[in-house]
Parts: sequence; C-alpha cells; structure tokens
Amino acid sequence: MARGLLVFVGLTAPVEAGAGQQPAPADPAQLGVAKALREDGKLDEAEKLLTDAIGANNQPGPAFGNLAFRKELATLYETKAATLTGKAANDEWGKSLKEWTTLFQYAQRDLKQITPDTPPEKVKHLKSAFHDSYFEVQRVLITANQSLIKDPAKLDASFEKAGTNIFNLENLHKFNDVKKVDGQDGKMVPIKVGTEVITPEVWGRYCDLLDKNPKLKAAYRKAGGKFFLERPPTNDARPVSEAGPVVSWACNPVVVAPATQCFARTGRRK
Repeated sequence: MARGLLVFVGLTAPVEAGAGQQPAPADPAQLGVAKALREDGKLDEAEKLLTDAIGANNQPGPAFGNLAFRKELATLYETKAATLTGKAANDEWGKSLKEWTTLFQYAQRDLKQITPDTPPEKVKHLKSAFHDSYFEVQRVLITANQSLIKDPAKLDASFEKAGTNIFNLENLHKFNDVKKVDGQDGKMVPIKVGTEVITPEVWGRYCDLLDKNPKLKAAYRKAGGKFFLERPPTNDARPVSEAGPVVSWACNPVVVAPATQCFARTGRRK
C-alpha cells in the first residue's frame, strides 16, 4: 500500500483475556490521571500508565476489558501521532487504529446479547454503540490519511474508500428501508429503519464528519449514501421517511460490517 496509508481489513474475534485470568477491577482514578497527563503533554507517562493498566492478552491488567481506558489510549496515540512525521507518525496512527478496532470488535461482540425479548431501548443502545465504534475507525482512518498521504490522487482514493465504507454499513443494515410504527395520534407512520438503530448523537457525528470533509461526502453520495445527508430531528418527533417498501428490522445478533472492513493494520503498498 502507499507509504503511510492506513487501512482496515480482515476480521478477527474480539480481544479477550486468557482463560482463568481475572485481574482486579481498574481504578477509575488512574483514568483521570492518564487524561490529565495527556492534556499536560506528558504523553510517555500517560502511555505507560494506560498500557500497564490494560496489559496484554497473555497477561491482562485490571483495565484489560475497560472500554474507557482503551478509548483514552487510542486518543493518546492520536495525540502523539499529530506531533510526529514520517514513519514515527505512521506507527502511532497504526496503534490508535488498532485500539479503535479492538473497541469495534467489543461492540460487535456485544450485539450477541440481543434476543427477541431484549427491550427496544437496550437494542438501540447496543446497535448505536456498534455504529459509533465503526464511526471512530473511519474517522481515524480519514484523519491519519490526511496527515500521511502527500499524493493528492492517493488521498482522493482514500476518501473514495472511506465514503464507500460508510455507505456499505448503511446499506448492509438497511438504514433507508421503511417500516411503519404507531404514531402519536394512533395512526401508522413510516420511518426509516436507521432511526431505530442509531441515536441522534451518533447520527450527528457521521453528518459532522461528512460536512467537514467535502470529498468524503461526495464519495459517500456517489456510492449511494443517503441516510447521513439528513441530520437527526431537533425535537422528539420521529422523522418521516420518503416513500418506500415497508420493511421490519430483523433483530440479528450477529450483524457485522462487511468482512473486508473489520481489522486494522498499517503497511506499505507492495
């Protein structure tokens, strides 16, 4: 791949601690200390605190499965990458992408909790967390590639790929399909499926990313993307969809992103 180009490929199981290894819970105060160190520019100290707390597969630390610690570590690597150039920057972006991908895998695994009896609020929470974690992977890819890729044509190609990635997720999970639900007046009203599986906050983050990067938005639109071209409603009213087939959301506990988009690594074009 092109020098510095970050990609998201393959599919692996979520990272888990070794059998029989149950470390004590993480100390929340450590997370606050790590964040303060990062904000003070003491990046090496923050990294050591976080990596010691998280540990490794064969020797998990107390924060091994703690999402907040891993998010802070991913953010730390992004912060470090922004201060570097060349291979050093590429390496830090790669570490950040790896952490965000691990969080994506955890969110993907958590979808297996969904059963036909799961309350709608929890279903939406789990599915929205999944789509939010996918967003973070795409966001860091886009940010890193803008920093690392100097060839305009290759950078444009990376926007094309990311725009297609977002469309593929939207399309795979049938965001634009229409179903009818009970309205406030007792009448059935049409809504897009996507409005039931993603919170307005996460929905808005995708919209913000597209608006911030016009080439990404153009690529998303070109691929067939529609859902994130409209922002979530600003009140509690459900958005009424454009006309379309009435489709029920299938509560599938193994919903995943396209297999070619589910693991992170860095490298160079061969």
